[in-house]
Amino acid sequence: MSNSSPVTQVPPKTYNFEELAPVRSANRLGILLVTEEESRKAGTAAELAFYAVNDTQALMGFDHAMYFRVDRRQRFHLEAATSLPSIERNAPFTQWIENLLNARPAMNQSCIFMFDRRLRGGEEYPHRHALWLPLFDRKKQVFAGILFARREPWEDADRLIGERLAGTIAHAQWALTPQGLLRRFSMPRWLLWAVPLGLAVLAFFPVSLTTLAPFEVVADQPEVVAAPFDGVIAQVAADPNATVAAGELLFSFEATEFKARADIALQRELVAEAKLATSRQGSFSDPKAKRDIAVLEKELELAKAERNYADELLGRVNVLASGGGLLIYSSRNDLIGRPVATGERVMEIADPARVVYRVDLPVHDSIAIKSGAEVRIFLDSDPLNARSSKVRDAAYRATEQPGGGMAYRIVAIPDTQGKPPRIGLRGTARIQGDPVSLGFFLLRRPISAARQYLGW
Repeated sequence: MSNSSPVTQVPPKTYNFEELAPVRSANRLGILLVTEEESRKAGTAAELAFYAVNDTQALMGFDHAMYFRVDRRQRFHLEAATSLPSIERNAPFTQWIENLLNARPAMNQSCIFMFDRRLRGGEEYPHRHALWLPLFDRKKQVFAGILFARREPWEDADRLIGERLAGTIAHAQWALTPQGLLRRFSMPRWLLWAVPLGLAVLAFFPVSLTTLAPFEVVADQPEVVAAPFDGVIAQVAADPNATVAAGELLFSFEATEFKARADIALQRELVAEAKLATSRQGSFSDPKAKRDIAVLEKELELAKAERNYADELLGRVNVLASGGGLLIYSSRNDLIGRPVATGERVMEIADPARVVYRVDLPVHDSIAIKSGAEVRIFLDSDPLNARSSKVRDAAYRATEQPGGGMAYRIVAIPDTQGKPPRIGLRGTARIQGDPVSLGFFLLRRPISAARQYLGW
């Protein structure tokens, strides 16, 4: 039906059924024309079905009317009934009337029959006499039907008028509903057992158990540049991610304290030397001074050791690169003015050609992982191209992550073919585990969540 131009909807006329009863026999043709005209004004198939079971009472004189649709298994389903805004599918009456129609033969033609008054539960249906009117599509196949019921018997004239009305309703349904949707959708009977059987077979289909985890490209066995002593970093000479050579200055410590230590150590050494010289001169006349010579010599040795150590520390305030490579650290602002302890990691010098994938596998996604397991790498910068790698080692114990949560650390070796990715790139890794059934693969997480919640 075209909706290109607005159509003024004329509200259906209201009939007084008691007043029209004597008129029905005298002017039934006029009422039929009015009914056909009003049925064409329905905007949807549901409105047309509601009109057929409510506003055709003046024409047919029914006490109760029901509209049914046929599914692809040729079974009737109640869609609308007199004075009901919607149909309750599980209601006893709905099930009773559908079973009654589906059990009757030859429902592809209009007929008059009588109901069995008894419903389920011992109730009685008061409208015993029924008039069945099937609706045919363009292929002359039944796609719906209207059932009129009342207390008085139906006559052949009622049947003829009803067939005319059914043809009008069917024609209007053609205009409102595509041909393929005239029949009510229903699952074929063979699917009722084929789908569960197919799912059961697929549940035992072997697949590889996989899991996803974030990863980062890191250097393989980088040279760690650690703090040689406790101190505060004063300046950083090399830029992050810069290539440095052996012997190149990396960063320097604040030297004021170390210079003061060296000066104090030097003064202590001079004092010790003076004491020793005085004791040696007085040893010729003073036996006590002669006895102190050995102690003063040891004090001088201690003062020289302290001065040498202070000079060594002062000479190490400038940290140099022991080898060449890519310098890795966060930023200069993070290092300048930062106090560090002896042995604390400050920088790394790595070979850009030697990289590995550091995978942090969350505990709730963990699976059994063996050395050499296949890992597919998807970089965030290149998500369409996957890279191959294999597990080199996996941590036995989960560690706490900076963002919260626990994860197992896994190291994967990249494929030797192609250019290695840049250090610092991130992405998602798909780790392949042992073969399992498809059912276990799909239900692994729900089962795990249920066990954690229920405790069984």
